[in-house]
Amino acid sequence: MSKLALLGGTKAANALVSWPVYDQNDEKALFDALHSGHWFRNAGTKNREFEQKFAAFSEAKFGLTVANGTVALEIPLLTLNLQPTDEVIVPPYTFYSTAASVVNAGGKPVFSDIDSDSYNMNLDQLETLITERTKAIIPVHFGGYPVDMDRLNAIAAKYSLFVIEDSAHAHGARYKGRRIGSLANAGTFSFQASKNLTSGEGGFITTNDEELHLKMFARHTCGRLPDRPWYQHFGPGSNLRLSEFQAALLLSQFDRIESQFNERQQNGRILEEWLKQSPYFEAVQTQTEWAQDRAYHLLMFRFVPGIEGVSREKFIEALEAEGVPAMAGYPIPLYKQPAFENFMPPIGQKPYSELNYPNVEKCCQETVWISQNALLGSKKSSEQIIDALQKIIDNADELRTN
Repeated sequence: MSKLALLGGTKAANALVSWPVYDQNDEKALFDALHSGHWFRNAGTKNREFEQKFAAFSEAKFGLTVANGTVALEIPLLTLNLQPTDEVIVPPYTFYSTAASVVNAGGKPVFSDIDSDSYNMNLDQLETLITERTKAIIPVHFGGYPVDMDRLNAIAAKYSLFVIEDSAHAHGARYKGRRIGSLANAGTFSFQASKNLTSGEGGFITTNDEELHLKMFARHTCGRLPDRPWYQHFGPGSNLRLSEFQAALLLSQFDRIESQFNERQQNGRILEEWLKQSPYFEAVQTQTEWAQDRAYHLLMFRFVPGIEGVSREKFIEALEAEGVPAMAGYPIPLYKQPAFENFMPPIGQKPYSELNYPNVEKCCQETVWISQNALLGSKKSSEQIIDALQKIIDNADELRTN
């Protein structure tokens, strides 16, 4: 009988934490919101309470709950009043929303390559992409691994550019001891179902700029301003608010954020040390000078040089069968998405579909992701993942013949 779970054997990882994590405290939080009769932000207190808590946690002066992580990116961009020829620089290895938010706000995304180790925006290339039409930069702390914000902010300051930290993966992460989300004009977070802090859907914007905060507040709630009459509208806006139910759930989930952050760090570091020693895989995101406290939304590695005779896809299938939530990640860079095929590129640039950046192209072909919830729990979690990886290596002949 086969030893591999994929072929009928017993799973190596049978006690990993499923996601989302919830208990009777979350149930109580939802019922409290229900019985309050105040389900709408303007009438309730849960959104304001969570805004204060998460802004303080992120070391930012102001915080704003919004409907989701996509509109969290769009709202600060809308305050810039982008024109059709205005450009915003984004990385191509990230979720669609990072680039789509630029289009939705009226501008054009300009794609950079990524750094081959960090998987974040390639800062060596960044300055070469800036033109007189560039208005902003959106660095993504990919997988919860911080961008070198001092270097990026210095470039942005040189050209008077607006910076939005896309922190959808980076709840609680620190850069040189400072919390992600407090290091630029604005920081954005997602509370979508897979994220390290979740309410199913939801988003958040941080800033240290009171004037910007008020502009964003108006944009998210029909042009209104805080503590002003309900039927006064001071500028353009839409209804992008978060409900009191989601805010109540976030307040309850927030009680776990520090302990879960620490668990991911413990298990992520154990796995990374093992990966560094393996002749079959290549560890990534290994720079620790400014990223000691990363969020580990993803544990990533390259299937390089790999296991002879076993494809990355077959390896991932075997790893998932062993009980480890794994995937190949993004199969193509954002610039090759059908959404951009017929979208007019920035002035003087080739069509998006003709871009070919070597680091991101290679990343899409070689990378394996392990989900953040696999890193929760005791040290046993990382030990079970290592057992699953080693089991596949030791029994690779079974994959070659099936």
